[in-house]
Amino acid sequence: MINPFIYFLLFLKASLFSTGGFSNLPSLHQDLLTNGWAKESYFGQSIAIGQISPGPNGLWVICLGYLTYGYAGASLALIAITLPAL
Repeated sequence: MINPFIYFLLFLKASLFSTGGFSNLPSLHQDLLTNGWAKESYFGQSIAIGQISPGPNGLWVICLGYLTYGYAGASLALIAITLPAL
């Protein structure tokens, strides 16, 4: 079972210690796979969707949030990756 607070903190940590785009990929990959919250294929799928979508490269993180935790995951990922910029 995914703890929403821990889930949010993992995405926030990845966002705080990265410079955008794909630089948060290694951190999220390690954390989500270690906790068993993601499959390896989710990363490839989310990167592919993020690349074909118009806009910034960070859209793949929102897609990864959706694949791992549904709409709640997409919402938490969106808040976590935009919060450090505020």
